[in-house]
Amino acid sequence: MCSSDLATDGFGGGLDWEASTTGTLSISACTVTQNTTADGDGGGLVVTNGSGGLASVTITNSTFSSNQPGRAGGASPVGGGIFQGVLVSLGLTNTNVASNLVTGSGGAGQGGGIFGFGQSGEVMTLTGCTISSNQAPSDGGGVKAGTRIVVDSSTFSGNSTGTLGGGINHNQNNATASSITKRSEEHTSELQSPCNLVCRLLLEKK
Repeated sequence: MCSSDLATDGFGGGLDWEASTTGTLSISACTVTQNTTADGDGGGLVVTNGSGGLASVTITNSTFSSNQPGRAGGASPVGGGIFQGVLVSLGLTNTNVASNLVTGSGGAGQGGGIFGFGQSGEVMTLTGCTISSNQAPSDGGGVKAGTRIVVDSSTFSGNSTGTLGGGINHNQNNATASSITKRSEEHTSELQSPCNLVCRLLLEKK
């Protein structure tokens, strides 16, 4: 069991992990809560890979809650709970991402719960997860995904955004979704993707 309640002036309020090519990180049964950054993305967790290859991060039975990144000089951070960098695949199973907050204004304040920064080959997978009550001033109140995204048996509830995708904003043409439960999100494009797979075919409104 692990927990955190930290503040940092860099990236990753709770944990900042660099893969160094094909590294792997596993997090299980952890609570990452009430972490902040003064000038960096990822209020709870940052996973990056600046050395090539494709790294892998798996998170199971964990909670990321009430984390808040900040940026100096009035800029807007991204990734309230989790920031997924390029060349890192991220898989969450039976994990709650709740009440994380990105503040500020403009196009950079994205991904209240999770921000995925896609480039080539990365995947974000959410299985049996609950993404709830996260906020961002711009796209993706719950999740902002530039990666390929796979969502299975997950719930999006009460997330809010100032622009597109209260639950999910996905800006690539490769998404797979099944068994999504969507409750009210504070934007008309609750689960939004250009491939329309998420928002038209597999969205059950309850």
